[in-house]
Amino acid sequence: MLKKIVFVDGSNLYHSMRDDNIDPRIIDLAKFFEKISGEKDPTVRYYTAPRKREEDAEKYVQQQRFFTELKNRNPNLTIIFGRLQKNKEADPKARSLVVKALGFCENCAQKIPKLFSTLRIDKPHREKGVDVKIALDLAIMAGTNEFDLAILLSGDADLAPAVQIAVKNGKKVINGRFKNSSSSELRNICTSNFLITEEILKDCVRKH
Repeated sequence: MLKKIVFVDGSNLYHSMRDDNIDPRIIDLAKFFEKISGEKDPTVRYYTAPRKREEDAEKYVQQQRFFTELKNRNPNLTIIFGRLQKNKEADPKARSLVVKALGFCENCAQKIPKLFSTLRIDKPHREKGVDVKIALDLAIMAGTNEFDLAILLSGDADLAPAVQIAVKNGKKVINGRFKNSSSSELRNICTSNFLITEEILKDCVRKH
């Protein structure tokens, strides 16, 4: 029997959906993982960074509820944590100093916040260690024959070397990608890739 594991970069998945104008909150992820894997209760490794209660209690509680739902809906899902680190570049004072130092005209200066948002450097926190953990697990688990086929949900080019190791170990790695957040380097090193379309996601919308 073919052993499959779905490796998920949680933040990348969330933001890729938003970039495609899809509200991630309406998607039933358990159903989504089943659909793309073709299995009931597939083995899923979901990588993300936990919020700190002391920094934002409300968002912490919301995230914990989300984690609980994920695990309750799929008994074979494991959550692996990186960490959140404060993003100094998101400090409004620091950005203001940069704008002044570069001598932008008033019109250009007004466009800076949108630029920061597009580059995602306006967020108060950055994830750290998530891509490293995905890469290590992908490479190590390929070497220990814990899967025959990996479905990698990420658009991060930094994962390409780990994919290359897995493929050299005789494993198949399929990259599930979004059109607006796909690394050509990553998908080209994978055995194959598929586009996560609106039609796929429509089949996974929550039923209230």
